[in-house]
Amino acid sequence: MFELASDAICVNNDESVIIFVSDMHLLPEADRLTDPSGFLLALEDLLPTDCSHLFLLGDLFEAWVGDDADIPARHAFAKALSGLRQRCQQSLKLYLMHGNRDFLIGGRFCAEVGAKLMPEPTRLHAFGLDAGLAHGDAFCTDDSAYQDFRRQVRQASWQQDFLAQPIKKRLEIAFAMRSESEAAKRQKTFAIMDANETALHAWVQQHHVAVLIHGHTHRPALHQGLFQRWVLPDWDAKRQRGGWLRWDKLGFKAEGPFGPWA
Repeated sequence: MFELASDAICVNNDESVIIFVSDMHLLPEADRLTDPSGFLLALEDLLPTDCSHLFLLGDLFEAWVGDDADIPARHAFAKALSGLRQRCQQSLKLYLMHGNRDFLIGGRFCAEVGAKLMPEPTRLHAFGLDAGLAHGDAFCTDDSAYQDFRRQVRQASWQQDFLAQPIKKRLEIAFAMRSESEAAKRQKTFAIMDANETALHAWVQQHHVAVLIHGHTHRPALHQGLFQRWVLPDWDAKRQRGGWLRWDKLGFKAEGPFGPWA
């Protein structure tokens, strides 16, 4: 299980509004009008204008094969983000975390969009609470085959070898891996692919957070118990899925273009 970063992000202004989003899975050719997730439209036109901090908790892109790959989706995202920043009532701080699809996002892209790349997991202190932020795939410990794959592709040597390939070859490899992953999922139960309750409880108790926020599982919900766990929704406009979690001085609220999701 991964370790929480020692340096917390602190939001000290009680007038701040924090928004969390995950699992947009923007396709390489996506633009504002053809994006099947619906996220680009929501980002530019619908996210709250009082947002002060935006946290993207992984899988912004369906495949990211390196910061040198000039795919249309990166420009479409930057344009939609610019639209949000123009609408916002205050300066927007953007934070980005790797997911299982876009773990090769690096400093060049973050500089382009004005984002800070967070380690996974990250501690966020706001409104008197400590929250743990993660993409969520590391908690799916029952899926041993996936965890083996995750460890492999997060190794520096594997990433260096992959990034040394031509961009076209990298894209071919990435979508071949995606196809293999989808085929493997059809042979697994939802329980195996979901976050393991024992692992979740052990991690929260070890790191002393009151709230855990993550995505990845595509099973949006609020889980109440010894701690509060928000599982963010994935985005799919056709299925009317998607949304964000709002955190302000009044607490948490599930919002989105299709209404409350939890």
